[in-house]
Amino acid sequence: AAARVDSGGDLWDDGVATQPRTIYHALHRTFDELRALLPQLAAAGFDAVQLPPAQVSPPGNLMSEWYLRYQPLRYGAVDPLLGGEASLEELCTAASLLGMQVIADCVFNHGAVVASKAEWEAAQSDAKLLEELKCRLDRAFAPELSREDFQWPWVCLEGGRWDDPEYTYEGWGCGEWSELRFCEHVVQVHIDHLQRLLRCGVRGFRLDAAKHMRPAHVKRYVDFLHREGAFVYAEVLSMDRSVHAQYEALGDGLQAVRSTDYILAKQLRDACRSPSHSSESPPLLARLAAISNGALGPQAVRFVRSHDTALNGGPAICGIDWSSAEDAKLAWAYLLAAPEGSVLLYEEDAAVPIVQRAVAFRRALAQQAALLSTDCKQAGDCV
Repeated sequence: AAARVDSGGDLWDDGVATQPRTIYHALHRTFDELRALLPQLAAAGFDAVQLPPAQVSPPGNLMSEWYLRYQPLRYGAVDPLLGGEASLEELCTAASLLGMQVIADCVFNHGAVVASKAEWEAAQSDAKLLEELKCRLDRAFAPELSREDFQWPWVCLEGGRWDDPEYTYEGWGCGEWSELRFCEHVVQVHIDHLQRLLRCGVRGFRLDAAKHMRPAHVKRYVDFLHREGAFVYAEVLSMDRSVHAQYEALGDGLQAVRSTDYILAKQLRDACRSPSHSSESPPLLARLAAISNGALGPQAVRFVRSHDTALNGGPAICGIDWSSAEDAKLAWAYLLAAPEGSVLLYEEDAAVPIVQRAVAFRRALAQQAALLSTDCKQAGDCV
């Protein structure tokens, strides 16, 4: 297939969507708002945009109630609150003309909250209340899903259980995320959602909360998307390299599955902490240079602050406790100066001037690499 080329590389390689270079995470924008911003983003050096989850969710403010995007109600439509299918298709067309990839964020582990942790706990010893809560599930998710599509028995997933294999796959997050059961009906509902997004022109996919789905189950979605030639990466919120490896193993070569490098993000945060006043403390650049290519290797999806670490109201996730986008600017500049992998840049951080210059520098690196590769091929000197 002929490659569509942007100013830094190919969007396609043998019919497969290539791994993007720098991704703008537009969590708080409708499709029309993002479409209007695309020329500016392309000029700034971004070659991909990541959308808020597109399924129908409870209505809410995209800025202050962003978390509602991660509470699916129905997968059979693109949420009109974001602009609907027509708006998404227009966004994808505009992005393609600019050489940019559109990445959808897919929430398949769980559905919307219908009851609090306290209610679910009380229902474990109250059959009448349990039936009432299951009726809530039926009402909230009809006609696509019913109580039979959720995980029973209810188990609260919190604290040390988040990473415990006995609980992490089937537990209800925070005791209230409506945990979906892996069954053919649920999988088909999700596949239909993926097909809808593909028809609109989406060619990249993030699988949210992948760590809470068994790798064999995630593979169903990965295999489908790879048959469609899509780029796929998994959100694996873990500091354990072996956990990431289980999901990276779901693809290879041009169709590798990339993971989110929380380990590198923590290393960057630690390196940028104010050192002691000891004369033996190395300078910041030396501390950054001491970081390896990242625990997940050079092709992972990398970040300094993600929306989860920036917006989480509780304890710092994985110890990634930046106080603001401004606080994280030097770590962003360092990360963006390396040409490897994908960098996922949360939109608040993308507004910081130093970070903007680093994005432009990263694009310039890609342009130079592309020119060098072309010159080598023409001269017959490639090795």
